[in-house]
Amino acid sequence: MTQDRSQSMSDIEAVEFECGACGAINHLPFEKILDLQSAPLCGGCNGTLFRNLDQTYDKLSPKTYIHPLDDESLAALKRIPGVTTLLRSLIRHSFELATRLHHQANFVRVGPKQLPEIWKSFVYAGKVLSIAEEDLPELYVYQDPVPNAYTFGVENNFVAISTGCLNLLNEEEILFVLGHELGHVHADHVLYKSAARVFGSVASTVIQATMGLGSLVVYPIQIALLRWDRASELSCDRAALLVVKNP
Repeated sequence: MTQDRSQSMSDIEAVEFECGACGAINHLPFEKILDLQSAPLCGGCNGTLFRNLDQTYDKLSPKTYIHPLDDESLAALKRIPGVTTLLRSLIRHSFELATRLHHQANFVRVGPKQLPEIWKSFVYAGKVLSIAEEDLPELYVYQDPVPNAYTFGVENNFVAISTGCLNLLNEEEILFVLGHELGHVHADHVLYKSAARVFGSVASTVIQATMGLGSLVVYPIQIALLRWDRASELSCDRAALLVVKNP
């Protein structure tokens, strides 16, 4: 960037991009970057400056977009002995089945013949992130005026998006949300995201049942989960940007 990093985004006038083909340095006005409709051309070789702007990716690795805080926090969580096995057993044998049945009974299942435009965006987001259509999780729409979306599950992941989200956002913004949720699937976040959603209620039950002794085990896991949970959102915003390719 041509300005100091301590400046706010609104103070940045232009951003430097090196052409991957000829190596020429291009300066693009910041305001232009925020409103890109197509890939700009290099001033040196007249080729496409952002060669990946209009393409999907083959065998995309989550390491491409995983945020350092996500990587660091998840590594710390996994260092707790037996935590992955504990969380997998906890979710799979209780919350996953109940939540799945609730979704199937009360939510609208999205597919090629039901809300097809949303499904089309979902398939496209998956394609960009190297998730084949047959490997996509189930997608549901639920009625709630509060804008929200989430991913849940252990062995059978599913994504849910609220009507409040669909009513508030335009088509590209909905694509961003779907790309974000599929980022959790692609980056193998879903077990830990699911655990973060339910662990609070389970933790209080364990602590009460063990007269407080369970807190010695529960609190370190809960703190590590919550710290990672926030960091994982940074990674999946990056995944969503790869899908929409629009800052």
